[in-house]
Formats: sequence, C-alpha cells, structure tokens
Amino acid sequence: MSTAFELLEAAARGRIGVDRRFLRSILDQGDTAAADILRFSRTPQDEYPINVDPLLVDLFRHYGTPEALEFYIDSIRRAPEDV
Repeated sequence: MSTAFELLEAAARGRIGVDRRFLRSILDQGDTAAADILRFSRTPQDEYPINVDPLLVDLFRHYGTPEALEFYIDSIRRAPEDV
C-alpha cells in the first residue's frame, strides 16, 4: 500500500488519476495521511506538471488540521482569483 505522500506525488506527476479509488486509498490511512498531506504540501510544487492544490484544499478540509493554515495562505497568494 502506498502512502498518501506517494499517491499525491504520483498524481501531481500525472502517473495516476484522481478518482474514487485514489481518494479512498488516502482516506483509509486515517490520521497518518493528514501528516503526509501536510508534508507533500510543503514540498516545492513547481517541479510537478499537474497542480493538485484544489485536491489538497479538499483533503485539508476533510481532516480539519490547523497546520493547513500556512498552505491555505500560500494557495491564496498563488491564485487569488480562485478564492
């Protein structure tokens, strides 16, 4: 089984699609996935051809982690028109 970090990285590289099975694989990992999502969100995103920010926003909203605030602010700075 792949970690949430590995799944997000594969999706950002375009190697796997984001579908129900993808999301279930992440959500089934419980709170450990929240830490992986946070770690992935802190990696430089410009090396990935696919922007997964909207997916990260949804995942952070699901887990309700207060540590995601930094990501939300950076996301708004990158694309204020998406707010």
